[in-house]
Amino acid sequence: DLDDENLRGEPQPLQTGEIARAIATRLHLLSYAQRCALALACADALEANAGAIEAAAAFDLDAGMTAGLHPDLMRVLKTQAQMISAISPDAIRRASCEPDHLWRTVQILPVSPGVMIRRDHTPIGLIAVDFGLYLVSVPQLVAYAILTGNGLLLTGSGLAAHTSRALATTLAAALDGVSGCVFG
Repeated sequence: DLDDENLRGEPQPLQTGEIARAIATRLHLLSYAQRCALALACADALEANAGAIEAAAAFDLDAGMTAGLHPDLMRVLKTQAQMISAISPDAIRRASCEPDHLWRTVQILPVSPGVMIRRDHTPIGLIAVDFGLYLVSVPQLVAYAILTGNGLLLTGSGLAAHTSRALATTLAAALDGVSGCVFG
């Protein structure tokens, strides 16, 4: 129940958005090397905690069966549990090796004498994604948000709460463990 969660002191949606926006502001100040270190730490943590994340997905699947979920939802949960084992930290590692595209001028258009329009690659600021039951996309979303200097606000389904928590805990611990990049 949302009211019970809020009574326990968990942030309201507006507070969560403000926190994510503050983190995005801090990400803008990091060098590309620091942002890459954060993304690589996420990849390493996902690899190290793969067993716990897969166990959480299996727990959510069992909980769905016990609760008697609709067969369509069970199919999605089952697919989710299978896909979790296919999360590839290597995709995050490859993205971390790409050149930094932020703060680069893409195009300068002369409008009139002495007036030009510059088109630069800059962070959006805050990206919100509702991934539903498709948690397999979360690690790459987090990595790309970090690499592009954007905050990320994720929402998902309560049907995969244990898997969501396992991913969030893994990624948060990875980010907290990178020297020189404090987000707490």
